[in-house]
Amino acid sequence: MPHVVQHLALSLALTLAVVACAGDDSIFSMADAGAPMDVADAEPQCAMSELTGMYGVTLVMRAGNCGEQTEPATLSFPESQSGFLTNLEMRAGTDLTTTTVIKGCSLRLTYEVLREGLLTSTLSAGDLELVSEGLLEGQAQLTLYTTSTPQMVACQGTYDMTMRAQP
Repeated sequence: MPHVVQHLALSLALTLAVVACAGDDSIFSMADAGAPMDVADAEPQCAMSELTGMYGVTLVMRAGNCGEQTEPATLSFPESQSGFLTNLEMRAGTDLTTTTVIKGCSLRLTYEVLREGLLTSTLSAGDLELVSEGLLEGQAQLTLYTTSTPQMVACQGTYDMTMRAQP
């Protein structure tokens, strides 16, 4: 299968998984629909504007073999009526795709980099939580791929991810 078609299939699968998650409250709440919920267990309420904007990204490796990472250095989350957003940024020879789901005070994202039609990296972060104004924290999974044909996984890692709002 050509690399572009493989990437499109992977992107579609990731997007469908994110869309499915966007409508499923159970992934964001530990409470069962029929169970009484303690006030302490209630999902915090945040305005979407508290999570949108430009963020500086820091990744600190917890496990894996990818080493220190400095990309992505920044991520931007524009406001969306639905809380679901796919952003495609095209640079010379490189396409960056960010898919984001914002729900309550948490954010989930998938970030993919294609260089000259080949998928070179994916970063997937679930439940990045707003811990204070302008600060999101959580864990992310990073996979880097070889640029040779056929493409293979070059390395994988788990990272603590910190995102600070930029002025």
